[in-house]
Amino acid sequence: MSVSSQENQHHNFPVEQAINDGKSQAAELEQSELEIILEFTETQRNMIMELTSALTLSVEVLLETAISYVYYNYKKYQEFANKLEELSIAQKNIYEQAHKQIENSPKCRKTLTKKLILAAEISHKLEELGMAEKINECVATGIDMLYKKLTNDK
Repeated sequence: MSVSSQENQHHNFPVEQAINDGKSQAAELEQSELEIILEFTETQRNMIMELTSALTLSVEVLLETAISYVYYNYKKYQEFANKLEELSIAQKNIYEQAHKQIENSPKCRKTLTKKLILAAEISHKLEELGMAEKINECVATGIDMLYKKLTNDK
């Protein structure tokens, strides 16, 4: 092997390492996607439909936006961070009502549930919020906040 060939290999090593690192990170992100089934009350479903119509967003994008909005408020406002657990408990009670309604009616199951594949970035936000096990509550909190903000419904 010539000296110039060895030098090229030496200079290309950081580039090759960066490419391999990028491939590894991409593979980790793909594996970290999480598929969940969210359940909503009729009122929440109506708020979602109104928001998607007003903002011309898909339901999936709106649900991820709701999580991001909770995260944004958590990071920006200390008083919101302090009452997040309280909001989560209130939404859990609503979620339990929705779950009972969905269990008792196959028709409701179709209209009040939504499958969502969470991207790694959204999963990370949920973990930072301490809501990785309370995804439905986080989404419902965000939907409620967005709806109130955008419709001036206090």
